[in-house]
Amino acid sequence: MAYLGGSLKLPKEIFYWILLISLVFVAARIYLWQDTKIQLNLGQKQKILLSLIAGSILGLVAGIVGIGGGIYLVPLIIILGLGTGKEAAACAAIFIWLNSCSGLLSRLQHNSIDLTDYIPLIIAVLAGGALGSFMGSFKFSPKIMEKILGAVILVAILFLTIKLLSK
Repeated sequence: MAYLGGSLKLPKEIFYWILLISLVFVAARIYLWQDTKIQLNLGQKQKILLSLIAGSILGLVAGIVGIGGGIYLVPLIIILGLGTGKEAAACAAIFIWLNSCSGLLSRLQHNSIDLTDYIPLIIAVLAGGALGSFMGSFKFSPKIMEKILGAVILVAILFLTIKLLSK
């Protein structure tokens, strides 16, 4: 689904609104829905079906907005009680990698993208990912890391809102 989302050619304004809404949802989850957990008593087949449907929807949204989608998946796994924090993080790592590769492949096939323009961003992502992994593993608690992520998301929401309102 990330491949399909990445192949869509949405007008920039619609793309920005989808991104803004998804970021607001994630920020709300971080700051407002701290310990919300919905207990579902599902059988194994029902869990697999729910996972496939949710993964498909999240993959599509991730492909559209151009991110890996783990920021949506981890809270969903925890809220629905489908796994622990560590299980959610492990699942998200695979989900992000697959979605990112699928979405990027789709963008490269359906749009002309010169990746050399993105080399500084790629380096920043790799360095930030390594630093974040180190800090999350050895320095900060998961709650502190979540608040740091929330702060970054709030800044992104602010800049995106300014961009949308200035048009």
